[in-house]
Amino acid sequence: MKQLSFIPTFAQPIGIYDAGLDAAGIAELVQMVEELRLIPSGQRRSSMGGWRSQGDIFATDVAAVRHLREAAISSSFAYLRSCGVDLDEGRYTGRPVGWANVNGHGNYNAPHRHDGHDLSGVFYVKQPSATADSTGVIEFLDSRNISAQLQRFGGAVFSASHLLRPEPGQLVVFPSFLMHWVRPNQSDEDRIVIAWNLDIVESVLG
Repeated sequence: MKQLSFIPTFAQPIGIYDAGLDAAGIAELVQMVEELRLIPSGQRRSSMGGWRSQGDIFATDVAAVRHLREAAISSSFAYLRSCGVDLDEGRYTGRPVGWANVNGHGNYNAPHRHDGHDLSGVFYVKQPSATADSTGVIEFLDSRNISAQLQRFGGAVFSASHLLRPEPGQLVVFPSFLMHWVRPNQSDEDRIVIAWNLDIVESVLG
């Protein structure tokens, strides 16, 4: 038998990247989020009991935020290249709009999607210490209605869900239509992330 081709049709890939932020940069983000938390945001969305910032966090004039914005854009293009999409980065750029989420004890994010955008991402600023439960876990849910018969094969292609527990300093990129949720925080430590939606747009030339 000789394989002639293999096409991962209708794949729903997830990319994990190192954002390149050092400990000082991450500490700067923690401080920024703690200061923002002093301002009641009134934002809930998928957040169940947690806190979510308002406005576009990428508009904040903080060095670590500027770095993260560029990392969100560059990782999105890297993600698309891995998907076989080769865009001219001189002609196109990414336009991210972001926010901060903080989940304390018992808080979680209900299943949701980010419809209306191209890609979504999340950067892990702070994670609770590893535990035996699912604290700090983000779970992606398959929307293809795969039969239980096929689910028994498991793996990235046939599983009904995929669990990740990223480390601080890592960012995750995925298609915005992919259903996901954040499992309840069972620890007394906060989970702090910066999430975003990103659209690929034509660059505006000056």
